[in-house]
Amino acid sequence: MASYRIMSCNVRTQTPVDEEQQFFNRVDFLCETLIKLAPDVIGFQEVTHIMRKELILRLPGYGLLGASRGKDRLGEASIIAYRLDKFMPERLISDLLSYEPHKPGSRFGGDQSSCPRIFSSVDLMPIEGGQPFRVMNIHTDHIGVNARFLEVEQMLRSFADQQVTRPMPTVITGDFNALPDAPEIKLMSSYPDLRDITAHLPGTFHDFGRCEPYKIDYIFATPRWREIQVIALRDKKEHLFLSDHDLILADLELEA
Repeated sequence: MASYRIMSCNVRTQTPVDEEQQFFNRVDFLCETLIKLAPDVIGFQEVTHIMRKELILRLPGYGLLGASRGKDRLGEASIIAYRLDKFMPERLISDLLSYEPHKPGSRFGGDQSSCPRIFSSVDLMPIEGGQPFRVMNIHTDHIGVNARFLEVEQMLRSFADQQVTRPMPTVITGDFNALPDAPEIKLMSSYPDLRDITAHLPGTFHDFGRCEPYKIDYIFATPRWREIQVIALRDKKEHLFLSDHDLILADLELEA
């Protein structure tokens, strides 16, 4: 039985609005923490092109996969990071969440914000042998209720299609921007062979400690994954937070 540490990390995009909590002020603390935790796979959300460069420099043992969502392909991305010494990646998908999933910068429109949204999916093959598995990572819209539902539906269609063409155990990480009783989360939880392994966690978004935390970050898994521990991390170093979200850490065993 193989064991893996998988994390979901909304690292909050770089913006001067955050003042002392800007990404480039937090990145040392963030990467020191990730190196110490040594996850096998990380689903990052809100990573821009310049932030990706910084993570590549500071996390040299990881490969980072996933296209950006903007028309110029330099916007935010839902990146999947994996241990270079443990996995070979195969079959990468990075689709815009829209009616034109292969068109950079495209959106569903309607009540969606001005932000395009994107998800990534990769099949990971253990270098030393063993069961391959799939990781999917998503960041849904922060405004549009209908848009979020459409985005989740699209990702689930990809999940289902891939399970037909190449079935394998799957973990889905993400910032869904939705509370546990929202229709899109109910859709995820009711989907055949998916369960919310973070259901017991309290609030995960805290706006750098400025609001009462509420849960919008999740990890879903197919049945062959067994939880050893699933926790939320809200560490601080003096005045700096890791992010405006908790980082979600799941130690999982994959049944043969």
